[in-house]
Amino acid sequence: MIFNCLIAGVGGQGTVLASKLIAEAAMRRGFEVRTTETIGMAQRGGSVVSHIRIAPGVPDGAEGATGATRHTSAPDQPSACATGQTAVCIAANAGAPGMPGEYAIFSPLIPTGAAHALIAFEPSEAARCLPYLAADGALIVCDSAVKPFTPGGAGAAPEQPYDAAAVVGYIKAQYPEAAVIDGRPLKEYSAKTLNTALLGAAAQAGIFPFAAGDLLDVISEIRRFREQNIKSFEMGRDLYNEYIRRH
Repeated sequence: MIFNCLIAGVGGQGTVLASKLIAEAAMRRGFEVRTTETIGMAQRGGSVVSHIRIAPGVPDGAEGATGATRHTSAPDQPSACATGQTAVCIAANAGAPGMPGEYAIFSPLIPTGAAHALIAFEPSEAARCLPYLAADGALIVCDSAVKPFTPGGAGAAPEQPYDAAAVVGYIKAQYPEAAVIDGRPLKEYSAKTLNTALLGAAAQAGIFPFAAGDLLDVISEIRRFREQNIKSFEMGRDLYNEYIRRH
């Protein structure tokens, strides 16, 4: 089947990079992947949502029904994520040998109610994207709020309080099995790598169609903040385990 994963956050949290890392890990395991982002006013702290759709692939070098040929990175070449380029893979209109055609990905956008997983870097963004999540979908959410930007000056509307705990409570009421990750130790260590930490939590939850080690291999090739990203990934895995033990 097609695995649908939605990542939600605000501008500056690394939502798009997280989707590229997932896509790269999936493609290395032979899956076909399509991704897209709805970024809005990302540079001003606005909502950023990334769609990742993963399906069984065709063999390396083989052609799909569309004539698109699948190629993976050569072993001695850096990945697209490591070089800062967008990972691109065109999904063929047929599955792998023995797989029915319904596994083809015709659109990068996840339909409403069809996401198997939602990874949210911020509580309000998780709540905003709940309509995309399937009834039995997995939800990983960081409990640390990012206060929305509001314009100031004369005549500006009074600032409204943002109760992140109330938002998390609403999310848990809708999805009792949601895993709420404590963002305080993650941000204390490195706010820049919160995205890889949440990927670590999601990988530990087993929501991806590949192993946590596959994702860590890709993360290890990021040139900037390499050690911080690796440690944050492992911290995310540990925090997920801690949440499961407490609940």
